[in-house]
Amino acid sequence: MLVLVDNTPPSISTPSISPEEPIEGVEIIIDVKVSDLVSGVERVILWYRVGAGKWTHVDMAFDGVFWIATIPKQGAYTQVKYYIEAYDRAGNMAKTDVYSFTVKAGVEEIAPVNYVLLYTSLAASIALSVCAILIALKYKRAKSA
Repeated sequence: MLVLVDNTPPSISTPSISPEEPIEGVEIIIDVKVSDLVSGVERVILWYRVGAGKWTHVDMAFDGVFWIATIPKQGAYTQVKYYIEAYDRAGNMAKTDVYSFTVKAGVEEIAPVNYVLLYTSLAASIALSVCAILIALKYKRAKSA
């Protein structure tokens, strides 16, 4: 019978967020690499809180490389704090520092320029100006004759 002794907690890398600068109304994806070479990773949990609210936890899913979880859409100027806990199969636990970010206001979408309308209006303005000049010159010639 083989007995495995594991007294070391999992290793957690620095988490990444996407988008790197979260904006209002967009979900925030947190991903992190977690490893445990002795007994293996059992569970990874994302803890987060919005403003001064209570801590909420989300089990992170493993995609074969990263552990991933999503923080729901937040409003502009909201501060979000988060950290990650990881457990190995032997029951050892590791925890990251607390990280934070502030959600930025979204950029208002600018209406696309209708270049056909713009250039048509510009051409019409130039044509009217040329006509006005020609009429003025013809009127001046007729008056001087």
